[in-house]
Amino acid sequence: MKFQQILQSKHAPKMPSLMEPGMEFILLLSGLVSKEMREAVIASIYPAICSLVRNTRFVYQSNEVLGLCGMLGCLVGVSGIGKGELTRLSKIVTRRLRQHDDETLQKYLAYQKQYEKQKGTNKTKEECPDLYYLAPPSNCTGPAFTKNAMACEKAGNYTFYVNIPEIEMLNSLCGGHKKISETLRGIFDEEKLGALRATADGVTGNPTLRVNINASTTPGEARKFFRNDMHNGTWNRFMCVYKEQGERSGKIPVQGILDDEKQQQIDEYLKRLSAYEGTHRIAELDNVIARLSNDMAEYANLTDSNEFFTLSHRTLIIGYKVGCLLWLLNDCRWTPAMAKHVEWLVAMDLWSKYQVYGDKISENEFSAIDDSIKAGPKNLLDNMPKDSFSLTEFEEMCRQHQTKTEAKGLLKNYKKRRYIEYCRQTGLYTKTPRYLKMIGR
Repeated sequence: MKFQQILQSKHAPKMPSLMEPGMEFILLLSGLVSKEMREAVIASIYPAICSLVRNTRFVYQSNEVLGLCGMLGCLVGVSGIGKGELTRLSKIVTRRLRQHDDETLQKYLAYQKQYEKQKGTNKTKEECPDLYYLAPPSNCTGPAFTKNAMACEKAGNYTFYVNIPEIEMLNSLCGGHKKISETLRGIFDEEKLGALRATADGVTGNPTLRVNINASTTPGEARKFFRNDMHNGTWNRFMCVYKEQGERSGKIPVQGILDDEKQQQIDEYLKRLSAYEGTHRIAELDNVIARLSNDMAEYANLTDSNEFFTLSHRTLIIGYKVGCLLWLLNDCRWTPAMAKHVEWLVAMDLWSKYQVYGDKISENEFSAIDDSIKAGPKNLLDNMPKDSFSLTEFEEMCRQHQTKTEAKGLLKNYKKRRYIEYCRQTGLYTKTPRYLKMIGR
């Protein structure tokens, strides 16, 4: 994958065609979104869909067994651009979850009514049933979030889904902004909540966090929200989708109409997800992830960017989980179109993060908010204007760009990867045809 062209571009990577085998369900969903927001919403919807997968797990290349929970998505765009379309599509996808929650609420109201009748009598009070919500409201407090995680675990390790229209509402969900980093890292890594609290009913539980979250915000608020979490691994656990502002137009975006036939088709696809069980390994997806990992390592070496290399690890996990979901939706069959889609999502995530946070990724502290477009790390060899150059010229370029690795070390790495060749007679380094082809020359 040509990360140089993708990350230096001011425009988002273009979504591959959905008119190919294996992408029928995603094509069905895309028809419900306006043309203007289609790519951004489709890239953001996967946390909602993954919430319907329950007893299915997958073996990652590291041999770590992953579930399809811990999916964190953040749609970033200026106010009024159309981020509400994600909320609409997520409600369509999670319709069965919300139906379950409506029934759960009625059960709780019935219990509450019975409890009030028995109040003040000598009758033994009925215990409150273990009720759990699969799509709780966004305005959820920290204690309610913990209690629901406990109930979902007890009921059978269910994953619940939360759609948050404004990212600031995560403060309430996590029990305060100081708990943001701890909670979100626990969700992504599918870890225990990591806390016990004494209450009037005894000591609270310590459930495994099986949660998927979608959030929306503006570029300025996104940078402000994560200003203290840029270098502790919190913000890069989110799948970031940045929707750039288009041209000013009087045309109103038109969304697709959801009729009974389309809803039935969607429900049929989603029923498959809850029916699958077991642990799987997808060889074709492993090959895609291995290739992307190698391409990312090459680009990190070309740009001498430890930040990009670190950032790529979790992006690969996000892409891997989406690939697993697509495989399930297609009756456990892999197609080339799925590989293209996973590659696009990985590119979209990295491009979006550099657009929103680019100038802060390599800084140690957060400075003033600036919504200007940011590019990814630049290829160091591109800073050499000539295809042939001397060691002295390269060392001078490294001093100007304050590279972390010494010039000789970089050149040794480039020679090993066959990006350059060295001529002892002239003492010059020359860019190889392989490297020139890789950068599109």
